Amino acid sequence: MLVIVVLAATSLACVTNTPVAQVSTPRPTRTPLPTFTNTPIPPTPTITPTFTDTPAPTST
Repeated sequence: MLVIVVLAATSLACVTNTPVAQVSTPRPTRTPLPTFTNTPIPPTPTITPTFTDTPAPTST
């Protein structure tokens, strides 16, 4: 009995040219990732050490 049903379904699918399986809907295309502009990093200022005249320690 099952063989007859399967045979009838496949022959109907071939005759009507409609697939038995559900037709998958096309997947939506992904949105492209945003492109980030390369922002330049400002150079860090070079700190020049300034030597102050420190008084010599006096021993008392």
